[in-house]
Amino acid sequence: MPRTRSVLAAAARVLATSALISRAMQAGIEAAAPPHGRMVEVGGVRLHVVSRGARRDGRPAMLMIHGLAGTARNFTMRLTELLDDAHEIHVVDRPGAGYSDDIGPKGSLAAQAGLVVRLIETLGLDRPLLVGHSLGGALSLQVALDHPGAIRGAALIAPATHPLRSPEDAAWQRALLAPTPLGWLWTQTLAAPMSAPLSPFVTKHIFSPEPWPLSVGWKGGGFLALRPRSIAAAGRDLRAALDQLPALSRRYAELSVPIHVLGAESDALVAPAQHAALLAGASGMVRLTLVPGGHMLPITQPRLVAAWLRDVADDVAKDMTENVAAEARPRPPTSPAP
Repeated sequence: MPRTRSVLAAAARVLATSALISRAMQAGIEAAAPPHGRMVEVGGVRLHVVSRGARRDGRPAMLMIHGLAGTARNFTMRLTELLDDAHEIHVVDRPGAGYSDDIGPKGSLAAQAGLVVRLIETLGLDRPLLVGHSLGGALSLQVALDHPGAIRGAALIAPATHPLRSPEDAAWQRALLAPTPLGWLWTQTLAAPMSAPLSPFVTKHIFSPEPWPLSVGWKGGGFLALRPRSIAAAGRDLRAALDQLPALSRRYAELSVPIHVLGAESDALVAPAQHAALLAGASGMVRLTLVPGGHMLPITQPRLVAAWLRDVADDVAKDMTENVAAEARPRPPTSPAP
């Protein structure tokens, strides 16, 4: 019995020390990568939004949505500055990521899609072009399917579109990141200190086969993913992807707005053959472009992505203009039935 008490006391000291280290890490990270946008309240949830550029007649505004464990900085590090001279751009931290409020275990893809639509309304955007990277691509597809009237189309970069892997294969991740007392204890104590030493190896895999810039930690928001709240939100999003992508992928034939996809041929996380190509095969509304590179195209190849987005925005604006003109064209009178 004394031995058991001794072990429990030692474990408690380790957890308490880890919790203090986690809080210190969070303070340092937030000092190095502070908010660089504004807080927008949407349905009682405060979302951190970074806005760039100005409205241009005929060109749709862009609303950019990052992926799993990402932040708005994934786009603002290099990409948005190449677009904001000709486009109105808004980049949002998804719930629980960056500096946006979390919405807890209720944050399904459908719930986050509803928040995106309410954000569009709050910002006063007229059917913007959704730009979704990685899991942000899945969220953009959820919006396109559930709320097609809210957007003109979507531009997906290295998107996750189909089942990632079976829940059984990720059982240990699901257990540690679940909204349970064990999951809470893990994220609030050991998760950040244990993840930090592994982050260079994880980052290398995410960017593979392209090199990753050292500044991605603060300029690209990478360090923000090491905070306890971000780890918990990423766990929720991972579970959502595992559980909900299978059903979402069965709905792609219902797409009714244009979907443009930029796939990375050497993507180590969501290989185009298992995601983007399957999406293109499921719907005639999808136009797929494959380019050499890895998963983090907005950071590794921002000029290529910016040029592609400009072309997509022009195509979407052209389609919208043609549709409006067709609707305004007088129709011939119908002959009365005999």
